Amino acid sequence: LVYPYNLLSNVQTRIIVDRVEKNLLRNAGVLRYIGDSYYNSALEDTRKLPNSFYVGKEAEWTMGIPWLALCYIRLGAQKKAEYYIRQAESLMLDGSKLPKLYYAHTRKENINNPLGWSNALYIMAVKEYEKVYVELKSEVIEEVANTIKEVAKEKDLELDVVSE
Repeated sequence: LVYPYNLLSNVQTRIIVDRVEKNLLRNAGVLRYIGDSYYNSALEDTRKLPNSFYVGKEAEWTMGIPWLALCYIRLGAQKKAEYYIRQAESLMLDGSKLPKLYYAHTRKENINNPLGWSNALYIMAVKEYEKVYVELKSEVIEEVANTIKEVAKEKDLELDVVSE
């Protein structure tokens, strides 16, 4: 509703972003929802237990960090937008790859990396930030774009990654 659709007023957007930060934001990403059992840090094959079992064990999805940056750009909060862009950069593996997620309260990523969505949202956040504010001093964006191109080439996919 907030990004990319822009369906809400700034007041409604602010309420949603505040609630995401208060309830779902963690050190290495954003939870999908409280009690999420998918890629939880509990024992394997425990996804059939009640959601309350998984509270505090939820995966931290990296795509939520650049999404928050995009939300703050829309809200006109430059410092918060840059904060989340830098936070996304701090979560990157090998300096240019955002994994799908980190297990709860760890820096242990799952095997699905780099995740195209996370990396694409990072690139979009940087490009939108630069369009609205100023050019960020970041060499990371070019590395992320190159990583996406390499993965697409390995998988024989046609992909147009804009990096200029």
